[in-house]
Amino acid sequence: MSEFVAALFNTSFVAGTCTAIFLFFFSLCGKGYGAGCRKTVWSLIALCCLLPFRFPVQGYCAAIPEVVIRQGHTEHIRDTAAHGAAAADFLQGADRFQDTADPASSNGTQRELTTADVFFAVWACAGIGLLLYYGAGHQIWKRKILRQGQECVDPAMQNLLREEARRCELKRVPRLYVLRNSSMGPFTVGVLRNTVVLPDDVSDERDLRFILRHEVLHCKNKDILLKLFFLSVNLIHWFNPLVWMLRKAAEQDIEICCDEAVVSGQNRTYREEYSDVIMAWVARSDRKRSAVSTGYVQGVRFVRRRFDSIINGRKKKGRNLIAAACICPFLVGSLIHIQSGEKVYAAGNIPIGYGIEIRTDLDGDGKEDRVFVKDNVEGDRTYSQVIAEFHDGNIALMNYSDSRVSHLVTGDVNGDGLADIVVNEASAGSSYGSVQTHVLHAERNQAGVPELAEYPGRFIRNPDPEVKWIGWEDPDFHGMGATIFERNGRTMLRLVSCADPRTETAQCIECSYTPEGWYIEEMKMICNYWEEGWNVRLLGNPYLLTPATEGEREAE
Repeated sequence: MSEFVAALFNTSFVAGTCTAIFLFFFSLCGKGYGAGCRKTVWSLIALCCLLPFRFPVQGYCAAIPEVVIRQGHTEHIRDTAAHGAAAADFLQGADRFQDTADPASSNGTQRELTTADVFFAVWACAGIGLLLYYGAGHQIWKRKILRQGQECVDPAMQNLLREEARRCELKRVPRLYVLRNSSMGPFTVGVLRNTVVLPDDVSDERDLRFILRHEVLHCKNKDILLKLFFLSVNLIHWFNPLVWMLRKAAEQDIEICCDEAVVSGQNRTYREEYSDVIMAWVARSDRKRSAVSTGYVQGVRFVRRRFDSIINGRKKKGRNLIAAACICPFLVGSLIHIQSGEKVYAAGNIPIGYGIEIRTDLDGDGKEDRVFVKDNVEGDRTYSQVIAEFHDGNIALMNYSDSRVSHLVTGDVNGDGLADIVVNEASAGSSYGSVQTHVLHAERNQAGVPELAEYPGRFIRNPDPEVKWIGWEDPDFHGMGATIFERNGRTMLRLVSCADPRTETAQCIECSYTPEGWYIEEMKMICNYWEEGWNVRLLGNPYLLTPATEGEREAE
């Protein structure tokens, strides 16, 4: 999605920059060029709005950061040889994991919501909304025409239309329609089959010839199809005001181009007569019409430009200017290129991740770092190694001994905008099992190099504690796992310890971090921990520690 959004911004930037350049140029010396030249320039720029610009030679590359608003994704290491059979069981359990506190998909991947996703949703909704708006307006306007008019059957008007069509070398004669509402003015509508619509009070033959010649030229130039093209470009790039200006300038030059063709090669008297006809219809025409039809009224400044073009005679064809319009997008696209940037997590909104390998922001530079845990066996010695690979190339390590399989959970437990790491080391024997928990964070030493350090495991007593709390660093703390979870917008730590293995009673501690230690927010005593599936609901880690069998309990 980010690639699409970056390509859309890049294309819109190139087309908008070219539009601004030529609008400025035409405001200075546009009177010397014909409307046909300007219309071609706008058409070329509009075509650029539909093409992605990627050049082998690029100047400045502006990267749009992909900010992650919520959630995240987890990548699991699939190296079962390095972790042995316990790692294989771990991964199978991870693929089945679904946590009620922070739900994930069945394959261990959480969906991230980024700014690119939000912009795409807004872009699509607004584009569809504008499409429905213009479509509904066209249908309402079309029904009004059908209700207030009928097809022309006057032979004299039909002969004049055919005569003007032959004069303009138009192969297919358009249909002729007559309206009872004279305020709508003459116009042309229809994409597949053009229809010229006239008010029923046009009686003067001179006025009728001028109007029909102008509208027939619209049909010859396929201006309705061209206006539909500019409208489509506008709907795609609705967020760019320069594209709206491009469409407006193009539609104005479409009208002026037909005016210049009508008076081409004629004397001043002829031009003044044609101007009088235009002025008469400008004074009485209604501004409301379909976006895919021709019209006479588009503002006072435009009318001045239109009359100036009619009276002043010949204009330059501007072949060199058209060539410049072809080169300009490539030049702009080569100098400045917009592309998608790296993923950045919003400060204070680090997504919760689960697995053996997780990519998150450990040092707060707004870029993804890689943290993973590796279980090693060296003869009779087993140990786990937590490895953090930072984006800038630095590596930090933390070793823990006597573990069989380890698991990581990341999230921001102290609200500083940096990811913290919960390390669960599971050790199991024939009749026992326990989990050692460590909570790590990254901090920089005096040389500015990031290192991994542990939060203290000390608890803060509640005002009226019912249970004597001990730290999870205490050897009597028989851990069953720990995780990071969110509640009411707060990120907290949850630890589960064994209270009574014979009755399957577990103790669940939910705590928040303070500089003085971990403050216990809530404590629960849970019976039938394994039978009721509390391990999945509280930790989402059913693979860390399996319950003892009946025979193992008797052995204890």
